[in-house]
This record gives sequence, C-alpha cells and structure tokens, in this order.
Amino acid sequence: MSIGPEYKLPVEIPGLQFFRYHESFKLDLGGTLWDGITIAYHTYGQLNAKKDNVIWVCHALTANSNVADWWSGLFGENKLFDPSKYFIVCANILGSCYGTTGQEALILLKENHTV
Repeated sequence: MSIGPEYKLPVEIPGLQFFRYHESFKLDLGGTLWDGITIAYHTYGQLNAKKDNVIWVCHALTANSNVADWWSGLFGENKLFDPSKYFIVCANILGSCYGTTGQEALILLKENHTV
C-alpha cells in the first residue's frame, strides 16, 4: 500500500484512508517537510445534513487511528462514541508508523539534506 512517494506500508490496514497535503509543511520546532505530508485516518458513521454530529478523537498514547481497536469500551453501538449517532474521525499523528508521514520520511529527508 503506497501512501506517498516516500515509503509504503508493510501491511494492509482495513478502513484506513489517506489525506495528502502536497505543499511544504513547516514543523513547529524548525525544519520543513518539503514534499508535503500524508495523514492516515479512520472514519465511522455518517456525517448528518447539519454537519453537527462530528466527534474528533485525538490521541497521544497510540499512533493507531482505529478507535475500535483500542477504545472498545467506549466505542460502538449504544456506547459513548456510537457510530450510528455520530460521525467519528480519528487521524494518526505525525511520526506514526501506521501510515502518516513518519520517521522513514524524515530519514530520507535527512539523507537528502532537506530538513
């Protein structure tokens, strides 16, 4: 599975989607990812007509965007995060090994002296 020009995922991850930002991306602590970034994410449920049923799950303890894998106690039908009621989005953080631009891209950029 290709997620951009830099590298490929070693395995298929069901339901994983990708957003590709093609412009250069400046990092807060300095440096620039000149080829843009790829953000891997999962969505669950449907966005309603008013677009007011979105839950964005931000996570710091795992780089995996599959909420159903690691938050099964809170995620699912008749639970707090119910995809039959809400449109739930969870994106991987930069540096994730689950499809978002990560350390392989940074290593390649350093080798090319572009960070």
